[in-house]
Amino acid sequence: MANVLDKIIEDKKESLKLIKKTNSLDALENTIKSLNNLLNFKDAISDNKGVSLITEIKKASPSA
Repeated sequence: MANVLDKIIEDKKESLKLIKKTNSLDALENTIKSLNNLLNFKDAISDNKGVSLITEIKKASPSA
């Protein structure tokens, strides 16, 4: 399993290097600031009167 995860990590490092070469930090910050559909996570879970869940759904296991 470690070999698969190591490959995923290496692939992600390479893709991030490419992203860093083609996008400046300022451009990324401006893109994030221009998004209007962001929610305040703390408010979203604290205002809930019922059960609060934090979930993650994955297509498949990285080791599969």
